Amino acid sequence: MKDTDINDLKAKDVMSKEPVVAAPEDSLSEVLGKMKRHGVHEVPVVERKKLVGIVSYNTLTKRRSLPMSTKVERIMVAPPRIGETDSVPEVAEMMMSTGSRGIPVTSKRKLLGFISRIDLIESVRGMKMLSEVDVSSIMSHSPQCVLETHTLHDARALMKDLDERSVPVCESSGHLIGVVGIRDLADYFARERESETRGEVVGEKEALEIEVGSLMRTPPITVPPDARLSEAIDLMIEKDVSSILVAENREPVGIVTQVDIIELIASFGKAEEVFVQITGLEEEPEIYDAMYERIQKTIDKTGEILSPKILNIHVAQHHSKGDTSKYTMRARLATDRGLFYARHFDWNIHKALDGLMDQIEDFVREDKERRLDTRKRSRRL
Repeated sequence: MKDTDINDLKAKDVMSKEPVVAAPEDSLSEVLGKMKRHGVHEVPVVERKKLVGIVSYNTLTKRRSLPMSTKVERIMVAPPRIGETDSVPEVAEMMMSTGSRGIPVTSKRKLLGFISRIDLIESVRGMKMLSEVDVSSIMSHSPQCVLETHTLHDARALMKDLDERSVPVCESSGHLIGVVGIRDLADYFARERESETRGEVVGEKEALEIEVGSLMRTPPITVPPDARLSEAIDLMIEKDVSSILVAENREPVGIVTQVDIIELIASFGKAEEVFVQITGLEEEPEIYDAMYERIQKTIDKTGEILSPKILNIHVAQHHSKGDTSKYTMRARLATDRGLFYARHFDWNIHKALDGLMDQIEDFVREDKERRLDTRKRSRRL
């Protein structure tokens, strides 16, 4: 095991020095072909060796009506960028804050390289710190399943609500039998588009009614709750998957994703500020301002007990009462003493957040009391 300080590992040590790139005059068809051939989700746009933009697969999927002849210069966006001497935790934090799956490394706008999530994860593979972490300490607990008889529409809706790229597939008994992910759906619809060119037309609406069981990957790739994180990382890299299910007695008890690992890497950084990310919510700026004000109160309170590092909040908005929405919120707080999870819902977004933050504060206080109790008992011994 490598006993290296992760903060000594720099961007230049882990970046790909010959990344896949596009030119501003390339077409959408050409850049999509590069993404598929090389298995990448972001492509830097370079002109005269200078980074001028980036094209993201996620951005393209939100703009489905674009002609395939559209020039890259019309669809590229301003890229996040890092320097070659930035530490690996700083790179991870940049990925978390921008929601990027990859980030260009530059010097005076010149593209030096590119770092993907998997580059970061491979850079810490074999580090001693990971041999001391169980998957149960960073996994998302109690993952929601789809049944094999559910439709692709059901699976896609659940992934969107949970902000996950894959979900487990279970029997009605709760036993795990497979997994289905965004990549499976994308590959399926790509095959359907190829069929259309041969005259076998199947509309997306009809395709979404196909049962999950016909598309799921089986058997699913799993690890037990007491497996080391290093084992899960090895499987991710070897099987080329972005998530690993955690199973016990044939039932899913958790899921570990690339994002979980990137978040863990970011938590080893030396930054003093707490990174907060809210996903899944489309509201006015005033709503966010009020939410961040409430979140700051919780960060201040928990900061008196431990060192908060990263707080992720995902909001699922359900329209159930006419124009009124129900808000389900999930939170994960990464600290120097481990991870804390909370879940709460309410018809009022501010009450939902209040309940969520109250839970986090309660869990941190309970953890403090458990630690104090453990110390007292050990002293008696």
